[in-house]
Amino acid sequence: MINLNLAHLFVEQYTNDNLLVDFVEESEFIYFRNNGDYIEKMTLREYEPTMLLFKHVGKLPLKEGELFTIPMEQLIEIKNIYRNRIQRDNSTEEKPMNVYMMFSNGEFITNLFEHKQTNKSSLRKYKEAVKETWADGTPCALDSLKSEFVVKVLDVGQGSTNLIYDDKTLTIFDCGVSMGYSKSECVNALKRMQYLFDSYRKTSLVISHWDCDHYNLLTLMDDKLISNFCCVFLPATVISLTAKNVVKKIYKDCRFIRTFSPLSVSKKRKIGIRPIIAKKNYELYVGEKCSSINKSGLALLVKGDCDAVILSADHSNYQIWDCIYPLSVQGACSKMNIVVPHHGGDCGKINVKYLSEQAGVAVVSVGKNGYKHPQQKTIDTYNNFGFEIKRTDWERTDIVIHVQ
Repeated sequence: MINLNLAHLFVEQYTNDNLLVDFVEESEFIYFRNNGDYIEKMTLREYEPTMLLFKHVGKLPLKEGELFTIPMEQLIEIKNIYRNRIQRDNSTEEKPMNVYMMFSNGEFITNLFEHKQTNKSSLRKYKEAVKETWADGTPCALDSLKSEFVVKVLDVGQGSTNLIYDDKTLTIFDCGVSMGYSKSECVNALKRMQYLFDSYRKTSLVISHWDCDHYNLLTLMDDKLISNFCCVFLPATVISLTAKNVVKKIYKDCRFIRTFSPLSVSKKRKIGIRPIIAKKNYELYVGEKCSSINKSGLALLVKGDCDAVILSADHSNYQIWDCIYPLSVQGACSKMNIVVPHHGGDCGKINVKYLSEQAGVAVVSVGKNGYKHPQQKTIDTYNNFGFEIKRTDWERTDIVIHVQ
């Protein structure tokens, strides 16, 4: 018999006193959604929203990426209180995509979190392994990439979607939008890239890590769009129910799936990153094992005859500039471009002496957020190296880098 007395919740985002969490167990979410009316045969609907947004919760001893539990009975109780309040007040506030329900500040929320228990030791138990269907494959679109191509960083707010394409191939590196976007805003973002699916014979997908703002646009894609991916490259473990639902869809529609686990740590106190696929025009990297899914995920370097672009996801500057750059492109290209790590957040120092000789464009994929991204010292650092800073929140359009 399944024990449904506790709700296991994963911290997806915690900023500005707002807490966004996701269920990790399908049975627990269904029990919560149905107010305790549950039988084991019940399943989630495809891409059903499972996140909860608690607004104005104040300070809590929680960090992003942690797992905690709260009593299921109290969680259902505040859901019903809020549902009645919304109906009474005729609230029309639009929820962000993937959010099942929003809760505002109130005494009962405070009481609910007084019963919270963090579960650091049990997080491993809830990591679900993604099964491979294609152990030795490479991204076929990148294998066929010509020496002249385009990298397009989509304007998706505080999220990350990047397109790498020439006249015949397309690779999508991350496919996410701001976690505050409504469904209508997400639909508009999808429309800006959807036309490409009809134009290319080879389309590959790479997801750097399972932060929702790096993959949540996939929850809008139907079977036909998902099946256009001839091969998919994913981190091997998923925790949140939203990510598990996406993986289920990819299994259904895609034949070639390759997964990657973090590598063993090569240096004490330093989380590095190493290549696992190296070809003429691209290199795919995997971070070393650590508690942060940001640093243990995938990164991509793409190269033309003269130029290069690093798609850094949410890795650290040490991983990008002390590991990838010296190994692959230091002095080997005329112009070095980068999609700045972690939306311009503080990712550590850059310890490179001669980078200014190759500095090209530094793109910051950023939008309205509670993290104060991009941080001014990050912008100043890239300016001091001679990079031309381009920000999606300033340009208010997709940013294109032409690689030769």
